[in-house]
Amino acid sequence: MAVTRLDMTTREPLLGGKRFGATGAYEVLRGTVTLAVDPAHPRNHNSAHLDKAPHTACSDTEHS
Repeated sequence: MAVTRLDMTTREPLLGGKRFGATGAYEVLRGTVTLAVDPAHPRNHNSAHLDKAPHTACSDTEHS
């Protein structure tokens, strides 16, 4: 699987920007990740109906 698109809708500090030691503050990210899946790859054979999904020019299917 490969990420083909990342659409971020919000980005905000976690817990008001509280710092966690040397790591620092964390963020809450909200959005949608779109993945390309190769329906011919053996590890994807258990996914239902990939053969019926629309395909990209590279013969992959996209899911979000």
